[in-house]
Amino acid sequence: MVLANYKISPPATRDAGVVTLFSAYVAALKGDASHEIPALMEGIFGPTLEIIAVNMTDHPDHRAEFFHFLQIVNEFCFTGLFNASPPHQKQIVDSVKWASGHRDPNISETGLRTLLAMLKNVDAISDTQVSQAFYSAFLLDIVEDVFRILTDRMHKAGFNAQTNVLRHISAIAMQNKVKVPLFNLVRFNQIGMPVVRNMNNVTFIKLYVAKMLSTAFPNVTRQQMGVFVDGLMDVRKDEHAFRTHMRDFLVTMKEFGLEDNSSNAVLYVDERAVNAANIAREQQSLRDGLVPGLLQDNDHADDQDAIMCAARNMQRSYAATLDAHDPSPVSKNESEMDA
Repeated sequence: MVLANYKISPPATRDAGVVTLFSAYVAALKGDASHEIPALMEGIFGPTLEIIAVNMTDHPDHRAEFFHFLQIVNEFCFTGLFNASPPHQKQIVDSVKWASGHRDPNISETGLRTLLAMLKNVDAISDTQVSQAFYSAFLLDIVEDVFRILTDRMHKAGFNAQTNVLRHISAIAMQNKVKVPLFNLVRFNQIGMPVVRNMNNVTFIKLYVAKMLSTAFPNVTRQQMGVFVDGLMDVRKDEHAFRTHMRDFLVTMKEFGLEDNSSNAVLYVDERAVNAANIAREQQSLRDGLVPGLLQDNDHADDQDAIMCAARNMQRSYAATLDAHDPSPVSKNESEMDA
């Protein structure tokens, strides 16, 4: 009854609390709610999308709850999502991509997390017919959308989540999990190439990304682009190395150039967090070392050496500061003699 009333009510009277309610319902039942997902999507998806699709700002409660609902359904009832018809599947994927590119950083983060979780669910699904159909229909469009978001200055805050999505796509392509050809006549036309025999998905993704970015950023040289796309598909890179590769390219193409250092801080959030943690540990070790017996000699000999060294450095620094601000008697006498 609640779902039916929500669907037939005038848009202005639809309560975001209904979407919240059914998010909680799915989260509570988890997989047991899978058979109800088509009906829930019918009652919630279209009616809520009708409200929020007008622009990117109105109805913030409906907007946030809608994308949270998609996140919950994807997490607990993924198979239910793809029991829908292909047009409805496209609407779902398009909505998640739309959330990923939203101006609201919280919604964008939710969208990117949902997108990555969806890709992982597709990768893990046992029915290869479903997974390959998904890759054929959506994978290159997801690559294009995530790169559009990544290279948009308005979405710097989502850098880590964006690179996580691209790294996952790179991994499944390099591991030959995407068996269906991503290339066809239409796709070759998009990158301005004739149909090439013996093409493979990894090579085509490189060509596709290179063409897309070269068109958008003509200042990037062909050599720079070649190095970037090769690194993009390098599965030997761990998460940090991959993120560094992406960040370096953003700076290289001058979309996030050196002149924009103040706002580029979000691209270095990982390094800043590691440095802050190291400093905090050093400071804590220093404090612990000042308390006799708090550190055990046999377990923390190295820490003790480091603490003593740091303490000596601090003492020297403190002494130098005192000398600078309170000259010694000798200095005073010399100053008086000079006078």
